[in-house]
Amino acid sequence: MELARGQMQSRLMCYPCDTTMPTEGFSISVAEAIMAGCDALITACDALPELWSAHTHMLPLPIIQADLVAGIVQLLDEHETP
Repeated sequence: MELARGQMQSRLMCYPCDTTMPTEGFSISVAEAIMAGCDALITACDALPELWSAHTHMLPLPIIQADLVAGIVQLLDEHETP
């Protein structure tokens, strides 16, 4: 219950996966964030684009730290702007 409450209070969930490490493929964390109404920033890794591209913000691979930071800042700024 506390996890769900925390997700509903969050503005952004960042899930930067890279193909160099195996992932769970589906990502229950992304599903939980979407259901809680939290924006999700993910990378185009494994099955994530097929599953979540319509509901998330996506960065291409390879992960470039500056792009990841810029994406986070942009999404957080959008929440601050009425």
